Amino acid sequence: MSAVDVRRHQRGGKANGLEEISGGFDKVSSTAGQLSDEQKAALSALVGPMMPTLNGLFDKVLAIPGVSDTLKPTIDALKAKLAGLSA
Repeated sequence: MSAVDVRRHQRGGKANGLEEISGGFDKVSSTAGQLSDEQKAALSALVGPMMPTLNGLFDKVLAIPGVSDTLKPTIDALKAKLAGLSA
C-alpha cells in the first residue's frame, strides 16, 4: 500500500476531503443568507471570477478514468453551492 493509499484510508476514502469542503460551503451558504445586500455583492464578486477556473479543474478531475463515478455527485453538489454564492 502506498503512502497515498494509506492517507486515503485514514481519511475514509477519496471523496472525503471534497465532502468536508462541501460541508464547509453549507455553513458559508447558511451564513450568506444573513448578509446585507452589499456583503452578498462582495461575496459574489469574490467567488464569481473563480468559477471558470474551478469548473475547468473539476472537468479535468472528472475526465480521469474511474474518477467520475466516485466524485461526480460530490463535485456536482459543490459546483451548485459555489454557483449559489456567486449569484
